[in-house]
Amino acid sequence: LHERDAFPKFYEILCRHRLRLPAVCVHCFTGTKDELDAYLELDCHIGLTGWVCDERRGTHLRELVRRIPLHRLMIETDAPYIIPRNAPREARRNQNEPA
Repeated sequence: LHERDAFPKFYEILCRHRLRLPAVCVHCFTGTKDELDAYLELDCHIGLTGWVCDERRGTHLRELVRRIPLHRLMIETDAPYIIPRNAPREARRNQNEPA
């Protein structure tokens, strides 16, 4: 499930339906500590992308990743859509393909 800047409404809906879902992954998590704790309380898996390495927008995730139990952590490439900023210029014109 992908939520961006819509935590209150998304969380409300998820709480209503969580017991009927066998497993949940919050894809591309970029939220706050409180949001992370709320998802973990619902037994959700947490997906993190390369944002955790981006010093402009993902530094807060570096602290939060420590709160995620390893059995609930999912590492995502978000390929082919997110191309690393430090990729060579010619690579930025193509799709991101993980190794």
